[in-house]
Amino acid sequence: TPRWSSAPRLGLPCRPVARVMLPCSSWTGLPATTCLFMRRTWAVRMRKLRKEADERVISGKEYEARLRGHHAKLNPFTGWADMDRKAPLRDGDSDEEEGGVDNMLRNNDELVVKGTAKLLPGMLDYSRLVDANAQDPSSGPINSVQFHRNGQLMLVAGLDKHLRFFQIDGKRNPKIQSIFVEDCPIQKAAFLPDGSE
Repeated sequence: TPRWSSAPRLGLPCRPVARVMLPCSSWTGLPATTCLFMRRTWAVRMRKLRKEADERVISGKEYEARLRGHHAKLNPFTGWADMDRKAPLRDGDSDEEEGGVDNMLRNNDELVVKGTAKLLPGMLDYSRLVDANAQDPSSGPINSVQFHRNGQLMLVAGLDKHLRFFQIDGKRNPKIQSIFVEDCPIQKAAFLPDGSE
């Protein structure tokens, strides 16, 4: 038999797990949507979504609304991912391609279309990030900057005779390693095409 503990202030049984999804109408006066009960340890992780310090139960719709608000606060220029099945078809699309996402994920064709299409005119949203080499800036002109094919490693080399590697995360960009080459200003540096070195 499962062990039960009583929920504080509610006087109702609940399973001792991190979070339990229960129908609201069965034990509260809320509409028949799903409620989220948070244990004290889980509530610490969810503190950015709480409106009151002792809040323990919220509806599923309220939880989603708070997640959307938190996402908008952290990422002001991006939208929330909505799965709209009734999206209008683009020119050239047919009704046969409605399961296009499912079909795309079932095969191993290239996902990026290579072409010479130009960017559409209009507004371009951007935000200023920390300089990639802010932890160890170069003291001379930089001749080479290249990203590794995994996109998280960047090399910087220049006339100050240093080859620097940074882990790019968009926030801190910590320096991984710096190599000093005596009596040799670096004119060109690059990763091998296969990314091994």
